[in-house]
Amino acid sequence: GAQYAPGVAGGGLLRPNMNAKWIARLSGLYRLPWQSIGVSGTLDMRQGYPRLQSIYIPTRPNRAGRVEVLLDRLGDVRSPTFRFVSVRVSKQIELGQGVEVEPTFDIFNLFNSNTLLAQRERQNASNANRVANILAPLVYRIGAVIKF
Repeated sequence: GAQYAPGVAGGGLLRPNMNAKWIARLSGLYRLPWQSIGVSGTLDMRQGYPRLQSIYIPTRPNRAGRVEVLLDRLGDVRSPTFRFVSVRVSKQIELGQGVEVEPTFDIFNLFNSNTLLAQRERQNASNANRVANILAPLVYRIGAVIKF
């Protein structure tokens, strides 16, 4: 498998035909008055990238060479819509003399989505439509920021 960066153009897949007609990001932060606890979240969404389903023809008559024939027009068939939700809970604690500690608890892929990110598109291959990558599963992270 590979890792993708969904927040960057092309998702790190390095294919020039990767595009989405729409992309949305919603994020927010609220500091609860009780104990100064911060709660934040981010929702990232985008249209699925085009799937280039094709048939590969290795040899043709009269030395015409190899060709890969697309089965659909570019953009007619797309991967599922990408949705990614992450949340964070944090609390600032002052230790005195200008020192602060902020413990954090993060959850990535809150709803444990398994969105398809890459799939074998050559239809006359023995592994046609094989899933190559899906969105990483639910991840928890505990950390701290120390300011001095």
